[in-house]
Amino acid sequence: MFWHTAQAQVLDLRLLQTADLHMHLLDHDYNTDASNPQIGLSRVAALIHQARREQPNHLLMDNGDLLQGSALGDWWAKHKGPKTQTTPAIHPAYRALNALRYDAANLGNHDFDFGLPFLRHAVRGARFPVLSANVMAPDCQRAAFTPTALLPRRWRDQTGRLQLLRVGLVGLAPPRSLNLLREQMQGRICVQDAVQAAQDAVAALRRQRADLIILIAHSGIGVQSAPLQDNVALTLANLPGVDALLLGHAHGEFPGPNWPEAAGQDAEAGLLHGKPAVMPGRWGSHLGVIDLRLQRRAGRWQVLSSKVGLRPVWDRAQRRPMVEADPQIASLLQAEHQATRQWVQQPLSRTRQALYSHFAQVQDSALIQLINNAQRELLDRLLQQPELQHLAKLPRLSAASPFKAGGPLGWGHFVDIEPGPLALRHAVELYPYQNYFKVLRVRGSQLKDWLEASASQFHQIDPAGAAEQLLLREGQASYNFDVIDGVSYELDLTQPALFDDQGQRRSGPGRVRHLRLLGPSAKPVAPDDEFLVATNSYRARGGGSFPGLEQAEMVIDSARESRSVLLDYLRAHPEIEARPDFNWRIQPVPGIRLLWRSGPGGLRHLPEAGWLELRRTEDGSVLYTRPD
Repeated sequence: MFWHTAQAQVLDLRLLQTADLHMHLLDHDYNTDASNPQIGLSRVAALIHQARREQPNHLLMDNGDLLQGSALGDWWAKHKGPKTQTTPAIHPAYRALNALRYDAANLGNHDFDFGLPFLRHAVRGARFPVLSANVMAPDCQRAAFTPTALLPRRWRDQTGRLQLLRVGLVGLAPPRSLNLLREQMQGRICVQDAVQAAQDAVAALRRQRADLIILIAHSGIGVQSAPLQDNVALTLANLPGVDALLLGHAHGEFPGPNWPEAAGQDAEAGLLHGKPAVMPGRWGSHLGVIDLRLQRRAGRWQVLSSKVGLRPVWDRAQRRPMVEADPQIASLLQAEHQATRQWVQQPLSRTRQALYSHFAQVQDSALIQLINNAQRELLDRLLQQPELQHLAKLPRLSAASPFKAGGPLGWGHFVDIEPGPLALRHAVELYPYQNYFKVLRVRGSQLKDWLEASASQFHQIDPAGAAEQLLLREGQASYNFDVIDGVSYELDLTQPALFDDQGQRRSGPGRVRHLRLLGPSAKPVAPDDEFLVATNSYRARGGGSFPGLEQAEMVIDSARESRSVLLDYLRAHPEIEARPDFNWRIQPVPGIRLLWRSGPGGLRHLPEAGWLELRRTEDGSVLYTRPD
């Protein structure tokens, strides 16, 4: 594995990591009620066993966003959490991690989604330290959870002699994302800056004579430009005393291709400022592996060399599983698995339209129309309350996103619901997140900026450039593409984006054209016009770095879950009509064929969608284009 060294006190250590499992403990998709060999801790478990057999000196850690994200997690929170049981059982996620003998874990932002009492009880079931150095008690002085761990381990060096190593671990949560969870967390925790917390924790562990320090940071790869940012791994790697970084939150695959160039980043070798770092995708798609060669110098162990890699559960090129699922995990969770499958089959309504997300980022869709219809209907009812009638004269809009639209999990990862019965599993698929219903009062200028931020996901199209040009930029999160219903607009992609990915304004006119209010009072939108926009807590609190929304007035601050809004709407309408009104479009560019990369599942919707298949690609995607 490594080149030869003649030094006597040399020891090889393997770090293993899972991250962003989001309760995908089994290789099962509850939304379609079918096995999915591309995901699941039960598949990763087989990789863990292999990696341990290869290297007996190892540590296994999880990097958070463990407890929320699938129907299994929702079912447990609803039926088995501390609010429902006098003596609730150990959470199935921690039962699985206990069975796999994890050494430590970190907390991610979504682990707080069901509230602090739920999280505290879940953590008590772990037989290993669960860390967070920057989540504090409300006084901002005391740690709310165990901040660090110092693990003494005896491992054999290359000569076979046992050596004692003290491995220091620091857990870090993403501050900005945690601060968006005001309904669950306001007044209950104080979130500190991750970089400052790491700096203090590393210094403390060094004083405790830690031989090696590993940051388990629920953070993507970025440079800190202001306090309380989420994706700051490059800044963390620059801290003195840090030996390796285990990363998450961004659902990326690092090391790997397609990472934009950044100073200090070696995406091929898996290094940040020369230090090994790994991020293993999401939902159990990969196991992260860092192999360290340590040498004892001047009385302490130091990293001599490293190798970083990802081990996938699914071969994307050959379209076949790399490993079979571990039967131990399936057996351990069988009761919860079957109860969840039964729960998500509850009937709700019927749909006349197919609900699919294959083209939801390039044209209006029934899927987005349904969510916006539900939000606008609730807004209409709420405005009948006496205390809100002063707002009733303002135009009422709604914003929604496609949450499941391709991305890192492959070209089969789309919503695709046939016309016919709708069950609870379909609602979970349409709205997977623990968001809350909010209503903002925005001006016309803010409304335009909102749409400009969504439009920044697209490439700038060069009218004098190549005959074929891709629409969507690589790595864009579909949940940050909002469609706003109640207005009409067009996007001119020949113009540069008005905002960068951090929400910073650039010069130029932007891309949004012909923004008009629809309905009886139809007219062009003026900068000082006022509107009510139904949305979710993530967007209303500033999620996605949408400019100006944190300063918008929240006129309805509801504690109702966004998914519950959809569920209530479906139960109230035995048959739904969610035909899209095509209130927005991307302007064609004369002489240029605009390409949309999506999944092959979109092929059967082509007659309705109005796109054409251009060609299929080696990665399993399909390139679509509009008819000339």
